[in-house]
Amino acid sequence: MRAGARARDFAAVLLVIRGDFVRLRRAKTQTPQRRGLHQKLMGDLNQLPLQARRYLQEDASAETMAVDGATALRAAFIEGHWTAFTHQLEHLIHAYPLYLHDMDGAGATRGQIRWARRLYDQRCAACHRYRNPTAELPAPDLFDWAKTMRPAEFAARMITGIHGTPRISLQNPLDEIQIAALIAYFRQGREEGP
Repeated sequence: MRAGARARDFAAVLLVIRGDFVRLRRAKTQTPQRRGLHQKLMGDLNQLPLQARRYLQEDASAETMAVDGATALRAAFIEGHWTAFTHQLEHLIHAYPLYLHDMDGAGATRGQIRWARRLYDQRCAACHRYRNPTAELPAPDLFDWAKTMRPAEFAARMITGIHGTPRISLQNPLDEIQIAALIAYFRQGREEGP
């Protein structure tokens, strides 16, 4: 894995956890989507100490606070200590910020955006365009998220979210330029693309 990618991935997961936690707390009733979101958060929190260890292996100067903080975060979630969870999460996000560099999509060329549109149409649209609204974790409308979500959180979701299917394994198969092209494509919208 490229230098810094594990640190980036760790920071991205923290932002995704924060966004999912906010969505979970806003859900008032017990719905399949709320249960699915709770399960997703538990899965992310279960993996967070492992990601922290991988980050520490890559960067010897990183403090072991990442592992301890990830473990404390998971415990606070399981125990339902929301104030402690929020405080610990914000502490970790501050200590391990997500540096996007050129991944914000601003520098994507027209050719890269055309590539992103083709990728979306071929590999992503089946789930993201034709969503099952009754599923526990319905695939989101990425165009809507790109316009309504904080840019750093949306980028974090692109970094952490493009994996996990049998077809593409568990690692994100896209490089930073490709992720930036997808971000640019989703931000400009379906009808506005080149």
